[in-house]
Amino acid sequence: MGFVQDGIGFKVIGSIFDDQEEGRGMTENDAKEYLEDMLAEGQIIGDETVARDDEEAIKLAISALGEIQQYRAIGTVEECREARERQKGKKYQIINGGISVCPVCGAKVLRCYDFCKGCGQRIDMSE
Repeated sequence: MGFVQDGIGFKVIGSIFDDQEEGRGMTENDAKEYLEDMLAEGQIIGDETVARDDEEAIKLAISALGEIQQYRAIGTVEECREARERQKGKKYQIINGGISVCPVCGAKVLRCYDFCKGCGQRIDMSE
């Protein structure tokens, strides 16, 4: 990857931008790799080398992209909220002559278990 002057400014060659021209677009991973390469190689922006403030901003952006990727690996925001909600104990329900069932999915729950085997909901078995 490198920069060449094209009369107007600088153009990136041999990089992930080549993929963008093909319609793929830059992914978070592409952006992270580009910024890491830019930082490691001391790439130039315009006519100047990466300044100290630019370097700090690039490091912060790399870190933020890494965190976003870790969170996305865990699941969506909605999935995380659902998982968190399942950790809050909900009181079991009694149906048909004393059978304990999960208040979320209705699966039979044995009183010796803390979680529903059907959906993973934490069950409050206190009387």
